[in-house]
Amino acid sequence: MVSMYLGNAWDVGSLSGAQDLQWKAVLSPTANDGTRVWYTHFQCWAISSQAKAPDTAWQYIRDFVFEYEPEVQSIAPTIPGIKELLPSFDNETTRNLGYQPLIDLVTQPGVMRIPGGGAKWDKISGLIQAELDLVFAGEKSAADAAATACPQVDEELART
Repeated sequence: MVSMYLGNAWDVGSLSGAQDLQWKAVLSPTANDGTRVWYTHFQCWAISSQAKAPDTAWQYIRDFVFEYEPEVQSIAPTIPGIKELLPSFDNETTRNLGYQPLIDLVTQPGVMRIPGGGAKWDKISGLIQAELDLVFAGEKSAADAAATACPQVDEELART
């Protein structure tokens, strides 16, 4: 049995259908200095720096996301890429699962990060996943995996 799963808000859609799994969401750990960062994934939109009409491109992306976000939320709930759409994620299901602290967190300035924006996330995720793989393979207990991964993650978080 695994007591913690490193995932993200989109897991609501897949985990909420599990009939025999009792689960709740919690925030990611804080760094040694007490700060917390949340990694988010937006719909994969980009505007090239070479775009001849970047304002038009932005308007298209914005309008497309505003129109289809409610449907996306019904299929795979996730933190929306546009702050005005945050209420679409703040619903009874996500509140009951414990996501209210995440909703509060993403409205604070300076705590959102995009994965791939730095090596630290890749490193931390790899440290944790390596230990979880051993748990899933039955080669290590969850407690032993946590005892190995936690000091490594703390060390990585402490690095500047």
